[in-house]
Amino acid sequence: MRHKKALAFSGIVLGMMSSVLMQTIIATVLPIAARDMGDMDLYGWVFSSYMIASTISIPLFSKLADLFGRKPLYLFGLTLFLIGSAFSGSVHSMQQLIASRILQGLGAGAVAPAALALVSDLFPSEERGKWLGFMAAAQVLANVTGPLVGGIIADYWGWQWAFYVNLPVGLLALTMVGIGLDRNVSNLNVSWRSLDIVGGLLLGILSV
Repeated sequence: MRHKKALAFSGIVLGMMSSVLMQTIIATVLPIAARDMGDMDLYGWVFSSYMIASTISIPLFSKLADLFGRKPLYLFGLTLFLIGSAFSGSVHSMQQLIASRILQGLGAGAVAPAALALVSDLFPSEERGKWLGFMAAAQVLANVTGPLVGGIIADYWGWQWAFYVNLPVGLLALTMVGIGLDRNVSNLNVSWRSLDIVGGLLLGILSV
């Protein structure tokens, strides 16, 4: 049981680090990508589209985690994030890159609340603070190292690999969480009627 908890927690942290890394890794690869594809007027939207999509969707996905469970939402969000990453590395225009970044952002918006809830479900209250602290430290590390990693990747393999590098890491995280988590936690007292889509969107918009 302890080994499965460790496996699940490691997968959760890996997935979170991938989504956080993508917020900063783009800073060093985007100038190269924009030079290759042109259309510098859309430069800022590559950053903001990801942040807006993730921020707006977090309140809705938080509620959906109560409806369907944390594990399915985490797996769904990470899968969506990986699809967006694959598309981002294969685009041929800035418009396509922005659309792919929106997919990534929506995936990250599902991963964030599900990951926090999963850690809370995995560990008792007296241990929870320690493990959430480890997760926060991993997020900070991913944020700080993002530009450096992006620069190295762009220099040696091309800017597209700044997105492709997420794929093996994300697939590993999916496998670890899928195997490590036996049960799906959901709130049986929550129904579709309690899902305030308009309110969730407004809360997300005001948070941008």
